[in-house]
Amino acid sequence: MKDKITVRVTPELAEAFNTFIEKSPEPIRTRQDGLRYILHDWLSDQGYLELPAEIDKKH
Repeated sequence: MKDKITVRVTPELAEAFNTFIEKSPEPIRTRQDGLRYILHDWLSDQGYLELPAEIDKKH
């Protein structure tokens, strides 16, 4: 991966993020995967990222 983004968050946000990973219906193995999942989902919902047709039908 060429682009690397480092983000610092508040303890409250980190705790909520960790809870999301633990309770996620999708198998999320790392914090990086969790953040990619959230970003992909949000960017798709906002129209910044197009979903492939087969994935879009699932939502």
